[in-house]
Amino acid sequence: RAMRMRRRDVVVALIVLFFVSYTMIFMSMHNQDQDPANPDQIQQPEYPPQDDDDGNVADNVDDDHDEDVVSPVAVPITLPSKDDDDVPMDDGLYRDVHVFYYPWYASEEVDGHWSHWNHHILPHWAPDVKAKYKYDVQYTPPDDIGANFYPARGPYSSMNETVLYEHFRELRGYVVVVSWWGRPQAGKSADGEGSQTDRTMALILKACEAYGAKLAVHLEPYEGRSADSVKQDLIYIMDKYGSSPALYRDKARGDLPVVYVYDSYHTPAHSWATILDPAKAGTIRGTKYDAIMLGLYLEPKDESFIENGFFDGAYTYFAADGFTHGSSSRNWARIASWAKDKGKYLCISVGPGYDDTRIRPWNEMNKKSREGGEYYNAHWKAAIAARPDMISITSYNEWHEGTQIEASVPKRIASTLMTKQTNVAYSYEDFTPREPDYYMRQTLKWAKTFTDKTPPAPARAGVGGLGAVDDIALGEGHK
Repeated sequence: RAMRMRRRDVVVALIVLFFVSYTMIFMSMHNQDQDPANPDQIQQPEYPPQDDDDGNVADNVDDDHDEDVVSPVAVPITLPSKDDDDVPMDDGLYRDVHVFYYPWYASEEVDGHWSHWNHHILPHWAPDVKAKYKYDVQYTPPDDIGANFYPARGPYSSMNETVLYEHFRELRGYVVVVSWWGRPQAGKSADGEGSQTDRTMALILKACEAYGAKLAVHLEPYEGRSADSVKQDLIYIMDKYGSSPALYRDKARGDLPVVYVYDSYHTPAHSWATILDPAKAGTIRGTKYDAIMLGLYLEPKDESFIENGFFDGAYTYFAADGFTHGSSSRNWARIASWAKDKGKYLCISVGPGYDDTRIRPWNEMNKKSREGGEYYNAHWKAAIAARPDMISITSYNEWHEGTQIEASVPKRIASTLMTKQTNVAYSYEDFTPREPDYYMRQTLKWAKTFTDKTPPAPARAGVGGLGAVDDIALGEGHK
């Protein structure tokens, strides 16, 4: 009997061992096949060393070391979960909050070359200022990049699907306004750094669809852009991408897509009228290519331009308060009053700060400090108080101009391409003392506040109007 018991024990042990081994092999194979479209399968990143309450860096960071403080592989962000009640969901609550997004980045790993992270230093137009700086030379990623902040995800590619899924998972409660440099045309559909953004549209829409994000188009001033070419752009966009549920249609404003036209003043108002005036033979109005068309507002003269060009409204874009009349928060209430009187939509743009001195080292006068996040908060308060139809954020990831709310991390490099005189060690700016996801959390907070105070949207051409809105409490100095 003892022999039979031992034999049975051995058999049981072998069965248990086989089952455990099989389970481990299966789980290993499963983890290798993670689906980026499944939010529960995206691996959560590790956080870098954090400062303690006294501002001291953790012991594993060498303050005197001139190499990376944080590895580009580390991604110190909190990816939102669909089970997290404090993260924007795809229920349309924040669709009047629009976020400018730039899909022009390329990396050697994904694309075989760098783009935008290796941005050129741009020359000043005045010869005496121009002579003080290097220009038309490029940064050398992955360490030395054309930005004053360093991305938590490292210098990524806009064709990296995992990155896109992470981006649009964060942005899924808002309308994402994607920079678009025109239809694929040889030599005419690239930005100043040679990137063609239409190549990313299919992947972006796929990521939007996965998380319920919505997409609008930011029409950039590509070479040869005209009112007629924009009409063809709208036909191309709607025919190619219009069937996607991710393409935003504003149900409160005629169920039409939204199109922002950057540098719209480059084309005369009478030319825009040929496609935007409902009475013109070549109009898009009332066709399947109709859209809410927003022109750029820089100065008061743009009010008549918007009206005479038959735009549906205006947006201010720039994040540097005072850079233009339209970007000056003290003018927002008056501009909003003009828009209401003329039956035009107004989208006021807010931002966390501005610093483009890595690509325009001569532009220090327009730098706007983030002030530990208070600049962003003050911008939001002033924008909500002006009672616009929409608020846009400049930007999610325009890293060159330092307007990004995407997470950044501390990083120090031994040398950098900066001035004409010398290469010097460089420490990137970061969000300290705030957490890397601070601006995403503040965006959600202010989006909720704005949504709670947003009146019903007026109809086009002056039909309807703004209702009463309670005053929002402003901080000291912003009343």
